[in-house]
Amino acid sequence: MFTSNKIIISLFLVAGVIALFSTSKSHPMVLSEKDDNSQKFVIAACPSCYELALKLDPDLYTIVKTGSTSESLALLEAGKVDSIFAGRTLKPGEPQLEAHVVKEGFSFLSSSEITISKRELNNHIIYTDLETEQLKSELGLNNITHVEDVYNYLNKGVVITTWENTDYSKANIVHVIEDDGQRLALSRRPTLYCSSTCDPRLLSDISSL
Repeated sequence: MFTSNKIIISLFLVAGVIALFSTSKSHPMVLSEKDDNSQKFVIAACPSCYELALKLDPDLYTIVKTGSTSESLALLEAGKVDSIFAGRTLKPGEPQLEAHVVKEGFSFLSSSEITISKRELNNHIIYTDLETEQLKSELGLNNITHVEDVYNYLNKGVVITTWENTDYSKANIVHVIEDDGQRLALSRRPTLYCSSTCDPRLLSDISSL
């Protein structure tokens, strides 16, 4: 009788282990960040776009702050986020994604990558192919020279052009910052990037930002 009870108990234990193993396969205990927020869109945003992204409805979107556009792209490629907000155009070698511009801005370029304050811009000669009066008004600049091809002047000062005319194979970004250390908003072009077709609801929501 004692032996029969041991056999029955053993059979129950084996059945329990099998059931537990089957359950764990269909319902993983470890969830990725994106899986854990499966009811929301997960969007990665670089520092210059983070505050803007936070204006989206928190009930619909989870915003992940990253240290750079490159870091955001890595999360997107790894499937950790659905879309990203970036403050610049994509560089050669980076994935070419569907893009939707949220706000326009100016591209600041030079022969080498540098960081300067907005106030320091007036210490440099500015070359641009844009309307000089617009730049004087919006950026408070004085020493601006209009040229046809800004890429001929990268070694002579700071270039301001459109983001569409930005060629990373010829020039480097000039990072323009405010007195508080934040990026000058007009030096960024917040853009939504999606690895596939952007969701229509998301496109509608960013149009009001």
